[in-house]
Amino acid sequence: MVRVKPILVGVLGLVLLNFAGGCALVDMKIDLAGYQPISKNQGASGAILVAKPSIGLTEKSKDGHLIIGAVKNGFGTRTANTTTDDSVPDWIANATRDELNAAGFSASVVDTLPPAVPAGIEIYINRVNVEDDTGAVTVAQVGEVNLRITLVKNGVAVKTLDVKGVGNCRRIIEANPGATKREALKYAVQAAYEKAMPEIVATFAK
Repeated sequence: MVRVKPILVGVLGLVLLNFAGGCALVDMKIDLAGYQPISKNQGASGAILVAKPSIGLTEKSKDGHLIIGAVKNGFGTRTANTTTDDSVPDWIANATRDELNAAGFSASVVDTLPPAVPAGIEIYINRVNVEDDTGAVTVAQVGEVNLRITLVKNGVAVKTLDVKGVGNCRRIIEANPGATKREALKYAVQAAYEKAMPEIVATFAK
């Protein structure tokens, strides 16, 4: 009789669990709460306004929820959507405000920038996406955020930054994929602002 080593059984079990775990056939709705800024105080100062971003995402699920990604099975096939009822523009605006405050600015969010605003930021959200990436014995949630950030001084746009951030959260066993998707998107926004913040600080310091 062939004896299978327990460790091999365990590995095979993880593989089957991960492949089965990605086989959801219904949409997964997540929230976008819990952002933490990563910017350090960079000697920035002064008031700065963040206009509520505009967004290029418009596709909605049959239930009317905004689609922000995919649910895939272990073979990489899309089986359902990742959706949210939260406002993506509010989420990005608040994250931007928090990063600016962490860098030393006194930032606040407004609907639109007033004319001749001394210091302001406008944002266009090109892409927000999160989806599964299943490996042999692990499952990852990969988040991506693409932003166009326009820096405004005295009412005039002086610089535009196109930044992309990617966040990758990998687990051996995915017990709570919704929470992990949210975490991957948080990491993606953090990665985007890790690139953008030095340029923002330098521009408004002049």
